[in-house]
Amino acid sequence: MMKQKILNLPNMLTILRFLMVPVVVFLIFSKLPSYQLLAGGVVVLAYITDVFDGYFARHNHMVTDFGKIMDPAADKCMQFALFISLSVKNPIVIPALLFLLIKDLFLGAGATILYRKGVVMSANWYGKTASFVTLFSLLAILVFNPPKVFMLMLVYITVVFNLIAIIAYISTYFDTIKKMGTNKE
Repeated sequence: MMKQKILNLPNMLTILRFLMVPVVVFLIFSKLPSYQLLAGGVVVLAYITDVFDGYFARHNHMVTDFGKIMDPAADKCMQFALFISLSVKNPIVIPALLFLLIKDLFLGAGATILYRKGVVMSANWYGKTASFVTLFSLLAILVFNPPKVFMLMLVYITVVFNLIAIIAYISTYFDTIKKMGTNKE
């Protein structure tokens, strides 16, 4: 029974996104002509599958705990693969990579604490917006390789949106903890 819940279309699309990560990394470091466009195309395809898996899950009542956890994990794997790959080619990206790594470790710890208490935290609007801005910035750097000043602007914009998202998640975390304490009484 559990296998049926996990092996639904939205979750298979999530698994497909995980499989796209090494393809993108390979393309970024390949000597193929137009590797930036090819890698960018795979990233866009991953984003499209992300939109479709969310749509199918919600509209066909296929939302699972597996999907709630693995969907954002697939996004993070792609983001970090892009960040690390682009940091190798453009060290100016490293500060945003370090900030997002610390942010995601912090959020992961909070989500783990809640999960152990039986609560699965879903992505919120702020987190989804920050992910989109991060994706847009990474794609712009990958595909267009802009001058350093524009690259730096994209890095700052990414950090600001992710800072807003972490503040929202911290608020949600403490609200959830508070509600759990209230429900025990």
